[in-house]
Amino acid sequence: MSKEIVEALLSQNSQYADGFGRIIPDDVKDNPGKIADLIGASYQVERRPVFFKNPDGSFTKAPGREVLVRPDTIFNALQTELAAHQLHISYGTTAKNGSVITVCAQLPSEYDIVVNKTDVLKSFLMLTTDYKSKGKIRALKGTFRAVSDATLTTTLDESTISDLMKNMGDIVKQESQAFNLMAQTEMTNNELIKFFADTLDVNASDIGKIVDGKKVISTKTENILKGITESYVNAPGADIAKGTVWGAYCAVLFYATKLKTVRDTTGTGTEMARAVSNLNGDAGKLKVKAYDLAVAFCANATKPKPEAKGIGKPKSTKKKVSKAVTVKPAIPEQTDNAEKKAA
Repeated sequence: MSKEIVEALLSQNSQYADGFGRIIPDDVKDNPGKIADLIGASYQVERRPVFFKNPDGSFTKAPGREVLVRPDTIFNALQTELAAHQLHISYGTTAKNGSVITVCAQLPSEYDIVVNKTDVLKSFLMLTTDYKSKGKIRALKGTFRAVSDATLTTTLDESTISDLMKNMGDIVKQESQAFNLMAQTEMTNNELIKFFADTLDVNASDIGKIVDGKKVISTKTENILKGITESYVNAPGADIAKGTVWGAYCAVLFYATKLKTVRDTTGTGTEMARAVSNLNGDAGKLKVKAYDLAVAFCANATKPKPEAKGIGKPKSTKKKVSKAVTVKPAIPEQTDNAEKKAA
């Protein structure tokens, strides 16, 4: 892992990267047992049946055969998959008291994305598995905005590592087109407020409204709106993205990654709970919703205006940009049902 990326990720706690979890030092990256200890994968060892994968993707139990499952067994499997592509585990998180494991591996700089010529995004491979999944490893592609430490999972569907790496060039190209389109598409203050409200599934016209002595929008939701708005103005990198859909989208990413309150209900620590929320929980879902809205806004902004009779075609108030590209985000299957949404 490059020195610059490590320094960027060491934000509030020198051992954790917000949105990714525990940083795995280079001196233990090849030791599955130590990696398991670092991220708290401390579930009980057990014996379970051996399953063989069928051509149709289903699994068949091997009669009379069992395998001893240990944390280092899973990390050995993850390392083997990554090593085939010259990658190694860079970050790790656990959920459900350590039984579910998610690891991230930094991709080479050839998969970097540059938005508006100066805003650099790094790419990561994200793997999720558990000791009851019959050996299945779910792979996703993640993105990290270097200037603000904000993360996003952006692949369309869960995939195998090999299939994802085979298509990585095309995935990064589509992401680059989508993100740069956001950076080229202007957004007024009124549109910005509506965007943030829609992200939280509330009506912008209800902000501050009181009916029968009660707020239409809860104080909790108002505080979230305030946090996102402040991120739009003050978060690292905000100055290079204001007035655009990219700026609005990045504000939600920063809030969800860094500021959204999380609750540690499993004893693994707040930092790990934050990573789980971003990778598999409420923070991740908030980012997906914001992405969908940002792509839709850009698509509508680039549509030609209907021609009015007798007065010719009206001028567009939006910048002329290329056709929108849809790269539907996804997050892994919810793995920590104890993590609760907070203000």
